[in-house]
Amino acid sequence: MVFDEAQAEFDAFMAKFPRSPRFAEAWYLTGRCRYELDNFADAITTLIEMRNGFPDSPFVENADYYVGRSEYEAGAFSDAAAELSSFELKYPESEYLDDSRYYLGRTFYDQDRWTDSIEPFIRVLGMSATEFADGASYFLGRSRFELGHFGDAIPDFARVLRIDRNSSFAGNAQYYIGRSYYEVGDLDIAARELKVAEFTYPDSDYLAASRYYLGRSFYDRDDFSAAVPPFERLIELPDEDTSLRDDGLFYLGRSRYELVDLPNALLPFQEIETAYPMSNFVDNALHYQARIYTDMGDCPSAQAAVDRLRAQFPTSSELTRAVNYMAGHGC
Repeated sequence: MVFDEAQAEFDAFMAKFPRSPRFAEAWYLTGRCRYELDNFADAITTLIEMRNGFPDSPFVENADYYVGRSEYEAGAFSDAAAELSSFELKYPESEYLDDSRYYLGRTFYDQDRWTDSIEPFIRVLGMSATEFADGASYFLGRSRFELGHFGDAIPDFARVLRIDRNSSFAGNAQYYIGRSYYEVGDLDIAARELKVAEFTYPDSDYLAASRYYLGRSFYDRDDFSAAVPPFERLIELPDEDTSLRDDGLFYLGRSRYELVDLPNALLPFQEIETAYPMSNFVDNALHYQARIYTDMGDCPSAQAAVDRLRAQFPTSSELTRAVNYMAGHGC
């Protein structure tokens, strides 16, 4: 029976049998149906009315959990945190204890309250059996990552993969292993882990970011030949799949420039200027266009790039660098 049909049946039962000993159960299940139908506001109202009307019912425990869970799903995070914190204290033996701890952590995490989110996730992982182990490990790692505790985050992400490499969190966890190593400056391991993230989890939400930071792992250690392919794969992605395309274009151009592949280095910088006029890299891109044209002996084109740079970014340090480069190299 689907939930909308079940809800109608429970409503009819309560109307017909208001004195039934199963009235509280039907009222609770009506709220559950509304929850399952994503009608969270009505679920909250129904479940609160049920527990107020039948405070001694054995279904109050379940109602308490689903009030908090509905508030979480509705985005009422402060209310959800209060409800779920209370639930854990009231029902330390509940079958929903791991659920309540996990979603308490999520209410804090989803508000960027990463310090507060850590302890509930740790309590989930301290339980002997829970279906939330992979999710709790992932969000514990993310909380630590967002706090800049990259070394502490790595074991949390690795735990996700030990629990289940097919977990819905596995691809994201693999990316954040590589990203955490990148942030601590261990670029060799970062490159290895990010390559795994890209090629093992091609459907991950972090495919573009994996390619970008894989390229950066090579670029930051001056391995420009190795940096080019990940950046090329990044810019193959359409704009709707990544916000990093202009970043990838810039570092692709820089890598090719360092390899003295000047004609091919010019193309990404031109694309940044024309396709991404609001990018933070436009002044850098114009500067490098001027440098490349100077190196190629095309002083008029170099001057044109500087003129556009001056018109758009008259106070940018990139303008000074471009002018000085031209003057020092025969233009």
